[in-house]
Amino acid sequence: MVNIQFSSIISFVNTSDFPDGRILYELFRVCDNGRPISLGLWVYERIFFNYDRSTEIANITYYECLTCTGCCDYFITATPLNVTGMDIIVGNGRVAAIAQEVKKV
Repeated sequence: MVNIQFSSIISFVNTSDFPDGRILYELFRVCDNGRPISLGLWVYERIFFNYDRSTEIANITYYECLTCTGCCDYFITATPLNVTGMDIIVGNGRVAAIAQEVKKV
C-alpha cells in the first residue's frame, strides 16, 4: 500500500477587473525506469474576485495498492489553465510518500 500526500500554497494575484485562472495538478508514477503513468488530476481555480490576492493551500491525498516488486517514483506537475487578468504563484510544494507491505495470512 502506498499513500502519497502533497500540499502547496497557491496565490492568485488580481491584475484586472475580471480575473479568471485555474491550475491543474497531475500526479504521476514511474516504475522501474518505465513511462510515467498519470494517476489523477486536480484543479484549483479562482474566478472574478474583487480583492488583490487570494491565497489557499492545495492538498492532495492518493492511495493505491501495488503488486510490483520494483522501485517506483512519484511526481506532481502544476500547469496553469485559462489564466486571464491574474498571476498564479505556486510555492512551498511538499510531497510525502508512505509505503507499507501488506502480507496475506
